[in-house]
Amino acid sequence: MQRLLSGLVVLGFAFTLGVGVTGCKKGTNNNTTPVGDTGKVTWTFADSAKVTAGKKATVTLKRDGPKDKLTAAEPTVTVEGTEKVTATATKFEAEKKESTITIEAAADAEPKDYTLKVKVGDQYKGEMKVTVEKAAAGAGKAKYTVEKEEVAVAPGKEVKVKITREGGKMEAKKLEPTGIPEDAKVTVTGGEFEKDGKEATLTIAADAKAPEKEYTLKFKAGDEEHTIKVKVDKKAKAMNDLPRGDFLAQSRRVEILADLRVSFPRQLALFTREL
Repeated sequence: MQRLLSGLVVLGFAFTLGVGVTGCKKGTNNNTTPVGDTGKVTWTFADSAKVTAGKKATVTLKRDGPKDKLTAAEPTVTVEGTEKVTATATKFEAEKKESTITIEAAADAEPKDYTLKVKVGDQYKGEMKVTVEKAAAGAGKAKYTVEKEEVAVAPGKEVKVKITREGGKMEAKKLEPTGIPEDAKVTVTGGEFEKDGKEATLTIAADAKAPEKEYTLKFKAGDEEHTIKVKVDKKAKAMNDLPRGDFLAQSRRVEILADLRVSFPRQLALFTREL
């Protein structure tokens, strides 16, 4: 009987323990993150950036999280304390994780640190230090190219020389050529670049009574001084029709053609006589 009672006690304890384990709500006290916080979006943004005066730089604002939380949004970007440094940002499309922020510093922006602030609705606020660095000497200026560095013009005629530019600021500009005396009977006109224009033309004209002579035309554009050798020559048309090159070589080719015109008939006559 005692054994029977002991067996019943053990069985009752086991049953009670089994009910207790089975009825426990698993995970209610395991320090897991509450369900409401798992939908947060994480953001990544650099804390500093550098940009050269007169140039642009880009930085990236990143986000990550559940797709349903990555909704379309448009960042607002401002730079405090100056109008010489500006910033724009691309829109976050739905489910997209990156926005590109473009920072632009004017050529005359003061080299120092500025604060850029970015905000994405009620989702994110951040800021970064933007350091504007001084541009290298000559940076931001257009580069000019002269079509011909040597030209010939016949008395009573004119020749045109094209000047092109690229890069840097395309401001309205008029070239101021020098080097031809007032009594040379040679005039230079044109050379006007319109704003954002990439091409201008210099017109060099020789009076009908202009003496045959050589001049050196000079003008400054950008940080460089350019020169054009101008030769007033009655044979100018033939010389200008030849490829660009040394004037002596061009003159020599004209002389060879003249020699052929004289010598060929003579050689032909001798050959005919021998026959």
